Amino acid sequence: MDKQLLTSTIEKYYLGGIHEKVKWTIKDKKATILFTSATKDLAGSIEADGFDIDDCVLGIYDTNKLLKLVNITNQFVTLNVESKNGVSTKLNIADMEYDLTYHLADLRMMPMETMVLDESQITFNYQFDIDAEFIERYTKAKKALGSDEVKIQALFNDEDEKGIYFTLGGKTSHDDKISFMAPAPTFELPSSEYQYNANYLFEIFSENKGAEGVGYFDENGILKLEFKEDSIKALYYLPPKN
Repeated sequence: MDKQLLTSTIEKYYLGGIHEKVKWTIKDKKATILFTSATKDLAGSIEADGFDIDDCVLGIYDTNKLLKLVNITNQFVTLNVESKNGVSTKLNIADMEYDLTYHLADLRMMPMETMVLDESQITFNYQFDIDAEFIERYTKAKKALGSDEVKIQALFNDEDEKGIYFTLGGKTSHDDKISFMAPAPTFELPSSEYQYNANYLFEIFSENKGAEGVGYFDENGILKLEFKEDSIKALYYLPPKN
């Protein structure tokens, strides 16, 4: 398989170190990875086609170590899983130069899999597109201020145009702030202002900057982010901090 597919799949859930311990479920050449942050304020799933190994469940205890191993390989790699008594014990990764072995964790030591949010109980009234230009705006604003929180609100501007407004910066009127707007022509009423973990969003946008994305949130501030890039689908849920 293409090394880029493997690394991209890992990085989209790892998010710079937020999720280390996960289960990979491989079925019909598709990898499904569910994850939840240690503080329970970020959850989601990754689905990726093109994993040419037999159906199995892999316990990944140290994603950082796995990513370092994969990163030294060349463009194409082969994967092979060793099992003992029906339990996957080793993930072997090989290219034209290296034969690498990653020891898998006992699945009994792994965290419980995430329950994906029941969207039948949610109406996502607000929506915005996430493209390369949007991600660049967010990234520049985050790097400029280093804010830990970002405020999101659906508003009408002075020309009565609808938009989703993002504000990074301090909480008081005297603090530095950066705001920008994403077009959102579909909502009917302005929303309340919600605060989210700006660092989480920075990592999510950074790892999906080549994807087509859409963001949603409901009247209670549940934020949903969806991305599609080649054969990888990424889904993230964040509750508001306020």
